[in-house]
Amino acid sequence: MRNKRIQFGYIRDRVIRKLQGWKEKKNSQGGKEVLIKSIVQAIPTYAMSCFILPDSIVKEIEAACARFWWGSTPEHRRVHWKKWRDICSPKTMGGMSFKNLSVFNQALLGKQVWRFLQRTNSLVARVFKAKYFPYFSIWEAFASSTSSYIWKSLLWGRNLVAKGVRWRVGNGKSISVYKSRWVPIPWDFKLASPRVLQHDATVSCLLQEDGNWNKQLITSSFLDFEAEAILTLPGLQFIIIIMTRQTHTAGIWITRGCIQFNLHIGSGSKN
Repeated sequence: MRNKRIQFGYIRDRVIRKLQGWKEKKNSQGGKEVLIKSIVQAIPTYAMSCFILPDSIVKEIEAACARFWWGSTPEHRRVHWKKWRDICSPKTMGGMSFKNLSVFNQALLGKQVWRFLQRTNSLVARVFKAKYFPYFSIWEAFASSTSSYIWKSLLWGRNLVAKGVRWRVGNGKSISVYKSRWVPIPWDFKLASPRVLQHDATVSCLLQEDGNWNKQLITSSFLDFEAEAILTLPGLQFIIIIMTRQTHTAGIWITRGCIQFNLHIGSGSKN
């Protein structure tokens, strides 16, 4: 997709046409809120579920929404008393709970990645796996110069998923000791201890035959607070869970919760 601005320009044009038609009518602020949330911000949803919208398109859509919200017209410019980013914040924080399109975009793409993880036998998951990561998992997958734009977009969504997932330990054979997120330490879920074990060691080497932790090996290999955190794990189950800012949900992707999580960690960058 060479010129993304041109390819996605129809979305911006649809939004602007909608807003221009409504500007001729006298709508209350409550009416404007409903129109923006239920119609305008729903227009790019389908495209954002598959692709990253260019920043220029997002900014133009948000600028058009801001002008409509404050009542600006080409003939009469009104003062915008708050930044659009602040208006997009939750009502409990003084905003109007409008969608931050860039954050919403990444949450929708993250939802697709989550479906790949949950529905590995689906046709789309099998096609992408065969083309982009046939010999490893989606977590190790990468984009090349010849990768499609949709795959590069999905990898951006994966960045959000990666910041909110961790492993629960069962047999530990698929969990890397140093690379995976599995330790119940809130800020990262990764170990910060110097690498004493082999670089490719898995959590299974820390478990005894009866399934209990090898306390002596753990206390001698990791920092005290990390060893203490590891020893609190039951080591009974082996699933991936998604953690949002306010909810802990196993196996279910909650877009609203992930938008809040995304805003909380400030992960809107496409880099």
